[in-house]
Amino acid sequence: MSLLCSNFNCTQPEANPYNSSLAYVKAGVSSTTQTMSGSSAWSGLRGGSGFDPSFVEMLPDDMFVRHDTGDFLDQFDGGGSDLNPGYYYTYDFDEAVARQTAVLTEDVLGANAYVPDAYYSGSVPQSLVEETTTSFYLQTEWDLEVGDFPVQLNAGIRYEKPKWLVLQKAKFHCR
Repeated sequence: MSLLCSNFNCTQPEANPYNSSLAYVKAGVSSTTQTMSGSSAWSGLRGGSGFDPSFVEMLPDDMFVRHDTGDFLDQFDGGGSDLNPGYYYTYDFDEAVARQTAVLTEDVLGANAYVPDAYYSGSVPQSLVEETTTSFYLQTEWDLEVGDFPVQLNAGIRYEKPKWLVLQKAKFHCR
């Protein structure tokens, strides 16, 4: 049986001359390498100090405005007054940032001070991962008859082996 190969794919070029049920065989080998990256920025809330019960005076109750959900999403089933709970709060974001900046200072918290700048360290941390995948496949087509019915069967296998290499891992630096 002669096979025609190009780009690592091998197929039989013409119909099966051997009068067997095997119609054709395809095989292939591949190796790919790709580099993936990701970056992130820090929110400034280090150490969870904004959730510390000793700082409740920082965000007083009168800063939050309670709203009823009666008209909120009332066009949908389960919306409006059917929402549970039937209320939500809003607040002035700029006021919240100003209050946290004023209270959660370096004098109070040291390195965990609140900083509203996502890029306070001066750079954006980035991670790089290189993935190399080696694979091969074998695919066959069978033409046969079961009783008086023609049957065409495709069968094959594929094997992949990925390998990862961390080129650079993101690190956050506190000031």
